[in-house]
Amino acid sequence: MYKAITKISQHCERLDVLAVVTWGLVLAISLYALPSQTANVQANTLGIAICFAAYIVCFFGATKLNKASLFGHAHQVFFGLQLASAFAIMLMLPLDFIPILTIIWAGMLINFCRFETALLIIIALVVVWFSFYGWRWQKDHFVLTGSLYGTFHIFSLLMSQQTQKAKQASEQANELNRQLLATQQLLTQSTKQHERTRIARELHDLLGHHLTALTINLQVSSHLCERDGNSAAKEKVDESYALAKLLLSDVREAVSTIKANQAIDVQAAIEALVAGVPALKVHQSIQTDIQLDSFELANTLVRISQEAITNTLRHSGASEFWLSITQQQDEIQLKIYDNGSAPKTLIAGNGLSGITERAELLGGTVNFNRENGGLTIAVNLPNHMRQSI
Repeated sequence: MYKAITKISQHCERLDVLAVVTWGLVLAISLYALPSQTANVQANTLGIAICFAAYIVCFFGATKLNKASLFGHAHQVFFGLQLASAFAIMLMLPLDFIPILTIIWAGMLINFCRFETALLIIIALVVVWFSFYGWRWQKDHFVLTGSLYGTFHIFSLLMSQQTQKAKQASEQANELNRQLLATQQLLTQSTKQHERTRIARELHDLLGHHLTALTINLQVSSHLCERDGNSAAKEKVDESYALAKLLLSDVREAVSTIKANQAIDVQAAIEALVAGVPALKVHQSIQTDIQLDSFELANTLVRISQEAITNTLRHSGASEFWLSITQQQDEIQLKIYDNGSAPKTLIAGNGLSGITERAELLGGTVNFNRENGGLTIAVNLPNHMRQSI
């Protein structure tokens, strides 16, 4: 699954490279065609070069600046300036292939708005572009040319939408796969825990009960032998009584050992959860001697961690993510933060509300804070649900 996401990411990067190459070809052909243009057009050579440079700078600003970064809405500004520079080139240079620049822009539009909105914007763009083009350069067939290029714009939008859907589907499948692996780890440990509990209960209730009855009977037999003056029999009965008491003590120690070693190891589940998270470096710090006494507690820690990772990937624009789990007496503390950007006024959506609900179901608390520009989540959960035997 991680390979699939990597492959799609590489595909998106190749599309960026292809867009740059296309821009370069349009620039080269335009410069080659300039000497054959009128003196008025040649007089705009510097302005045309500046607009081409502005176009590619704005392209990188719109694609590489994350929408949740410290630059705020700068990517949207770059996106608008990219289109404006294409219009400026069209108004200075009467070449029929300049709309290729807006085809590139149309392919990026799906990242800024819904498909329906993007489609309307593209239709309006084509109408406005070729209306100005026909008016500015007195072209006779600008309607037919506009219709042809309009289909290219829509095709570019559709291809970008399909790429985006494929990327989202792969990310969702990867997320579900990681959740499944983490849950599998917890269920495996929970099954082992329940089996240990069953064995300990059997030892305690059956073997322990019979050994207790045996020691009582041997003690009574010892008194009877002493009363009847049978010292040889009494000696053997006392030896058996001592062995029975020792065996009973061993059984109780074994039961206590099984009870002490039935805590769930949450680290294996967390490692399965964070393995292969795309575009995010995860740092984890889990206390080695932590004791989780129930599947519900371990599962809640994993689910809250998953919600936090998803929230970071979708909203914060972070490149690194930190997760720590520690135990303080009868309380488990989970702290999560990243190096992304969180809004100054935090509005809890489904993800953050889900984190709060999961913690409250176990009697825990959650605090959301904005530290160093990023979101910090501090979760405290009680760890007193020990299973009696």
